[in-house]
Amino acid sequence: MSADNEELTSVICAAVAVAAARRHNPGGVFTVADKVFGAPARSDWCMAQEIRSLAGKRPVDLLGSDEGVEQVLNILYRIEYGVFAYLARLASRSRRRQTDCPQGR
Repeated sequence: MSADNEELTSVICAAVAVAAARRHNPGGVFTVADKVFGAPARSDWCMAQEIRSLAGKRPVDLLGSDEGVEQVLNILYRIEYGVFAYLARLASRSRRRQTDCPQGR
């Protein structure tokens, strides 16, 4: 199977998994995701993407367990309340301070 066919198969499988999970809406995850991302199509796309903070897993793949639902909701709440944006700003400030300091201090 070519790389393009493998990628297409992966995308289709993810879409099917998201559609099935949306019907069951475990823990209200899709309700929260729709609110966070503003539209079902956006949240469906995000739920099918590999996420670094979930160890490279897709959120939709974690919805089969209570622990997985809790992990996904935790990420969604962090996005909603801007924790990642806040941490990025802190890191940026820290880098700026390091480059602004004169040598020898």
